Amino acid sequence: PVDTGGQGEGKKKKFYVRDVEVSILNESIQFIGRDGKLITENLIDYSRKNILGEFPDLKIFLQTWNQAEKKQVIIEELEAVGVFFETLREFYKFDENIDDFDLILNVAYNQKTLTRQQRVKSVRQKNSFENYPEKCRQVISVLLEKYSVNGIKDLENLQVLKNDPFPEIGSQRQIVELFGGKDNFLLAVNELKNLIYQAA
Repeated sequence: PVDTGGQGEGKKKKFYVRDVEVSILNESIQFIGRDGKLITENLIDYSRKNILGEFPDLKIFLQTWNQAEKKQVIIEELEAVGVFFETLREFYKFDENIDDFDLILNVAYNQKTLTRQQRVKSVRQKNSFENYPEKCRQVISVLLEKYSVNGIKDLENLQVLKNDPFPEIGSQRQIVELFGGKDNFLLAVNELKNLIYQAA
């Protein structure tokens, strides 16, 4: 959605969703319907409706999510159709440590949520990367830490390898070469993402 301004406690926040101006005030969404009448909806209900409009059931959502090379693209697509992740977190006091993935599962499909830290713990317990060389395991461990703090964005951007503490391991090029090149590095990252979202 495009933010048209309006910030602060008690103030309406205005956005454009599919060329319709939408106002958010606390837990309510307001917009003008096709018949010209003002429509007011609960924020959770509005969000659920928009998620289900893209992914009618849990199976379809999970299939799309698991097959997506970039998970962040799905988040951005849902934001564009009126799923206000930050506003949902703000007004419904979702744990700040849960992933947008878990927020979607909870809001649209009534699934229990896991924190990013719980997902990381589950991945670590599986020891799926034990056959990798020690420095590669070190890189994967740092990537998991980055995910636990910042979410999926850091796993989907090679530039993260330029941020601390990666330079202590090597340059971006050196780190990628530890895995045998960019393609193999990205395969390892995709395996890592699959494990994160398989966590139960």
